[in-house]
Amino acid sequence: PVKSFEGLPCNYASTGCAMSPDQQLVLTGVSSDQAGNGGALLFFDTSSLDLVRTIPFSRSVTAAEWHPKLNQLFVGMGDKSFGEAKILYD
Repeated sequence: PVKSFEGLPCNYASTGCAMSPDQQLVLTGVSSDQAGNGGALLFFDTSSLDLVRTIPFSRSVTAAEWHPKLNQLFVGMGDKSFGEAKILYD
């Protein structure tokens, strides 16, 4: 691998990663941790591979997709008792 990212909690097999339409960013979701802190979307620069932005959520991010034409993010999140979906746009 070119780079491995450690310490990204992932409790759901459906959690993956997605590339921005311009291929400058890659995102992934993370799960809530044992302390009860919520999940988040993490954005990494594809050139430097540095973390450039974090969007926190109150629950684990279980799935995320970046629509290539609409430039919108579709995010699924929840836990064993509750789930929700959000659409993020600019």
